[in-house]
Amino acid sequence: MLDIKVIRQDPERVKAAMKSRNKDMDKEIDDNAVEHLLFTCGSLMDGLVPEIAKIGAYARGKRVTVADIDAV
Repeated sequence: MLDIKVIRQDPERVKAAMKSRNKDMDKEIDDNAVEHLLFTCGSLMDGLVPEIAKIGAYARGKRVTVADIDAV
C-alpha cells in the first residue's frame, strides 16, 4: 500500500508562486484573479501548475482576468 501524505501549503507562498509562473509567461495576474483561481482549482500547486499554463496560453492580453480563468 502506498502511503501518500498531503502537506498543506502556505497560502502566501502559493500566491507568490502563481504570480511568478504568470510572470514567466510574460503575464500579470491580480490578487482578485489569484483568489478566484484558488477557489476554482484548489490550492495544491501540482493541480495549479497545468491550469496556470493553460490559462496563460489562452489569455490574449498581458493581464490574466477572472473571465480568462472561467473560460478555460
